[in-house]
Amino acid sequence: MSLVLALTLAVQKPHIVEVIAPGTGRVVVQALVKLPEMGAADLAKAIALKETLLEGSRLTSRHALWAEATHAGSPPRVILMPDHLRIELAAPPGGLSRLARVLKGLLREPLLPPERVAHVLETLPFRRRPIWQVALWPEAGMPIKLARPEVLDLWRRAARADHVVLAVGGALEPGEAERAFEGLWDRVVTAPQAATPPDAQVPVRDTGTVVSVLELRGEPFSARLADLPVRILALFALGTGKTAPMTQLLREEQKLSYHQDAVLWPHALGFQPRLLVLRRLEDQEDGMTTLAGIRRDLLESVANWREVDRQRAVALAESTLTRGLLWNPLAFQPDGAIGRSFEDQLFLAAYWKLKTGEVLDEARLVRLMRLVRLEDLKEAAEAILANSKPIWIRGRQ
Repeated sequence: MSLVLALTLAVQKPHIVEVIAPGTGRVVVQALVKLPEMGAADLAKAIALKETLLEGSRLTSRHALWAEATHAGSPPRVILMPDHLRIELAAPPGGLSRLARVLKGLLREPLLPPERVAHVLETLPFRRRPIWQVALWPEAGMPIKLARPEVLDLWRRAARADHVVLAVGGALEPGEAERAFEGLWDRVVTAPQAATPPDAQVPVRDTGTVVSVLELRGEPFSARLADLPVRILALFALGTGKTAPMTQLLREEQKLSYHQDAVLWPHALGFQPRLLVLRRLEDQEDGMTTLAGIRRDLLESVANWREVDRQRAVALAESTLTRGLLWNPLAFQPDGAIGRSFEDQLFLAAYWKLKTGEVLDEARLVRLMRLVRLEDLKEAAEAILANSKPIWIRGRQ
């Protein structure tokens, strides 16, 4: 796969990342819609959108939408993350114009049947998610009452020309994506709207299992910071691989955790570093005390890092970005780390543009990581640990 074209079009035209890959045997379109920082109400609206967008639009019925996917052998998907919602559609070669029509309808005139919206919100508290999904996004399962107009209002605020990046890839001709999506935002008012502060999140009572989530949650930061490569490399150093401190100390030596990881989590303001530990606490064990010990031990480990630790982190980052290592901190999907499928890599190219303004250049990012000095790496890791907030979501007793 090669990035042949990366276009940023003028206002009132979509931002497009076009990836030519004839060998895929299909055309894939993804729309990444930037979401505002969400409190409990907007998050519930976003979940309702995720579950009901594929019911169709005024331009394309649900039957027509799913029939197109059947021909491509790849079902349509809507994936929700804290900072964006992704619509993914596929068609056989030559089907881009049909996908453009489907997507235009979903972005501008979705049906969002009221009865489906009501059903989604009513059943949300009773859904069971895997424990790692709960750890990554505990707030995504909290109940709240809303109606269709409120859900549609969030979509109208989010699905604007300046908030959407289109990723178009597969069996294409150069420039085909721009032609297919010409006029996408015609006659649509996309003037900036005043931002409203998010409401508070509903407190999460427990994980729904006997396992507790212990977390050191770092401060969110802009994705456009010059030291972004250092911050990402620090997460590789802290949590990726069998010899990383989180694995070596917490799992192998102290027997503290079932699952532990350092992740770069999407946030409306950019990214957020998070250190997560799953543990079934002993009787009378206090999670906050355990977290204080975890922070202390990890800080001590970072202080003793040597050049070999820096080299290990760079090698893991390079393997992730250029050779498909799946064990990595780039937690840009509901289950965690981004994969290496064509759809995953198409998404990553567009997502990087949504976050940083530039299409991801993996080789350049690796080169920048190689230049990171040991002292800078240690400083970044220590800052993540020192400035993080301890969070304990209890398991059920």
